[in-house]
Amino acid sequence: MTETLSLPADLIASIPAFLGFYPADSLVMVALDPGHTGSGRSRIGPVTRADLSDGDAVADTLGVLADVGVTAAFAFFVGEGRAGEVPHSGTAAALHLGAADRGIRLLGAWWVPRVISGAPYRILTDTSGEDPGSTVHGEGDPWRCGVIPDIATAAAMRELVSSGGMLPELTRREALDFFARSSSDLQEDMVRRITESTGSPGPEVVERLCPGAGESVPGGHPDSCVSRLVGESRRLLESGGNPASDPALLSGAAGLVAHSRIRDLILGCAVDPADAEPLAVLMLAVARTFSGEIRCNALCVYAVALIARGRTARVWPALRSSYDENPDHRLTGLLLSAYGRGRLDLILECCR
Repeated sequence: MTETLSLPADLIASIPAFLGFYPADSLVMVALDPGHTGSGRSRIGPVTRADLSDGDAVADTLGVLADVGVTAAFAFFVGEGRAGEVPHSGTAAALHLGAADRGIRLLGAWWVPRVISGAPYRILTDTSGEDPGSTVHGEGDPWRCGVIPDIATAAAMRELVSSGGMLPELTRREALDFFARSSSDLQEDMVRRITESTGSPGPEVVERLCPGAGESVPGGHPDSCVSRLVGESRRLLESGGNPASDPALLSGAAGLVAHSRIRDLILGCAVDPADAEPLAVLMLAVARTFSGEIRCNALCVYAVALIARGRTARVWPALRSSYDENPDHRLTGLLLSAYGRGRLDLILECCR
């Protein structure tokens, strides 16, 4: 995303769109992409969030940003302070010093009690050398203090909504709960059988998608099966149906995505905007129904499909849910690494 660098209020209002939820009790860092600065415009790079209750939040956050080559960033402390106190001023000072040690220019650090339209914000530290705990200077200077504008009209939010994307969840927990396993039209014994045989696509459904292929699909007809899978999902959506309500399609998709070779073919389809929507809907249903390798692979395909459509609000929760399912899932790790660097372009390039 390319944005004109403007007042901190606009960045704060865009944080829910960046993260996919409204953070609370958090240190949020909005970094700039060092390869896309100049002429008063910069591309937003990695956006990180850490719990303020975590004593290692500052060091860990700065370490992550330094590892990916960030050289400039904004910091926002989100959380209520006690009356009469300057909240988080000590942590802001430590952040400023730690950033300098790692070669990161901290463009400013602000406090806001909640990310909500009309909430006040105030600066805690900037590059001017002012005492971060001092009273606010220049009451009319919006760089130092002000109120958050209408979040619904923030640039990042407008882009999200205009492209047909989903609004951010209210909390981080809700963002993750969106991907929680739930009941489906598949019988539990079918779910269990497919999950236990992840090395082989569900033969009865593969037969429906690719007549005559049977168990030979992984070696013989993967392209045809993937094409039919996408086509069937698209047909259901265009007719007002839901792929999640078709047990045969759901189980077939799960059996196919479980196989790494076919999963990679499906990823190649996911980067095509024309195929991304039907695949995203289908993979979300698979992820909510299955566990283990199938769930992880489905969440990864879902995330890539969202990136291809420019709807990134749920990318991080999807990948985090996959990581929570299996921290050792290799594809999840690769996607999280690229996403953490702000390299959505690299993700799409590698999946083509």
